Amino acid sequence: MSAIANSAKAVRFSVFIPSDTAKRMQYSDREYLLTRVASLYYEHDHNQQEIADKLGISRSNISRLLKEAKQKGLV
Repeated sequence: MSAIANSAKAVRFSVFIPSDTAKRMQYSDREYLLTRVASLYYEHDHNQQEIADKLGISRSNISRLLKEAKQKGLV
């Protein structure tokens, strides 16, 4: 078995954000979910029910996630 198969570390997602300083940031699972939901809604024009169906969570939770994304400045 490889070392990767044996590791039990938490998964983190790296996202490259283009800006003047081109900073590399690490996102937690929650931040990744917020970014994913916001991207589907604002960039890909999916409605909240479509996102809920795609991700397997309720439409009301999608609404809350979009609100949180706005509050955190991700949108």
